Amino acid sequence: MSYDEADHVPVTEKNMDNLKQFENDFIPTEAIVPDYILAMADNELVVADEFDDSEDPSASARIGAGVSLKLGSRQVQQDCARIDDVGYYNEKKLFLAMMCDGMGGMSGGEIASNLCVSKMFEAFHAGDVQGNIPAFFRRMIDVLDKEVYNLTDDSGEHMQSGSTLTAVVIEGNNLYWLSVGDSRIYLKRADEMVRVTVDYNYGYLLEGKVKNGQITREQADSDPHKDALISFIGIGGVNYYDINPNPVELADGDTLLLCSDGLYRALSDSDIKSIMDDFSFDESVTAEALTCAALSVGKKNQDNTTAVIVRYHKI
Repeated sequence: MSYDEADHVPVTEKNMDNLKQFENDFIPTEAIVPDYILAMADNELVVADEFDDSEDPSASARIGAGVSLKLGSRQVQQDCARIDDVGYYNEKKLFLAMMCDGMGGMSGGEIASNLCVSKMFEAFHAGDVQGNIPAFFRRMIDVLDKEVYNLTDDSGEHMQSGSTLTAVVIEGNNLYWLSVGDSRIYLKRADEMVRVTVDYNYGYLLEGKVKNGQITREQADSDPHKDALISFIGIGGVNYYDINPNPVELADGDTLLLCSDGLYRALSDSDIKSIMDDFSFDESVTAEALTCAALSVGKKNQDNTTAVIVRYHKI
């Protein structure tokens, strides 16, 4: 599976062709998956299937999904994730999964991420999709950005909170995605895995300067602000985001990973792919293996870490 530049173009309000993806350098890690999860793989344990095909004998596909959230060394869980009920896909051939990483003092990040998830699901199930997923995503960016930007605390003070946002919608066998910020979406097909989203942080702008010859690679890599977000829900006008205007047609076994930076900053892409391969027998176990492996690296100040796994099955 491959994506050329025409296939992967971040959608922006002003110009759909002016931003390009760049690859981050990853440091390989020695990820450790807990023994109880390894035992599942060794014994080829298959967790009870949560789908009942007899309910919809005409269904040609089904969805499997799992979520794992870890607190890390933080005192507050500011990540929030949610997956649709698989029965909704069986009935409507629509499925939504989301993962948001909140930011802000006190409880601001937690409130922001939970608001984004709850409001998106509410609008999605209220029929606000209107047969056009990319347009629905674009509307929700504006709605959620305004709501989070206007959040106030008990004393009426502006909370100055925000959240990244990743979401995928499967409509039939068509995949659409949305990303704001630096949380990620990966698509794994057979033995290949592709990151389909851009990390919208200051490093993204620095990369453009490197390509234009304005600064050196060393200057970009050493910039202390390279991880600072330039796009998030609650910024007060989102200018950088990913929406695929044309759907990706899913194949049997295609697997999606939505994750916070707590995961991919601890694990290399090769680590992530290897774990997804080894624990592909169950989506919930895959998600748990990924977050446990991230925490096992033992990074100082380990961030909240979340993995959402969605797998498309043809029947």
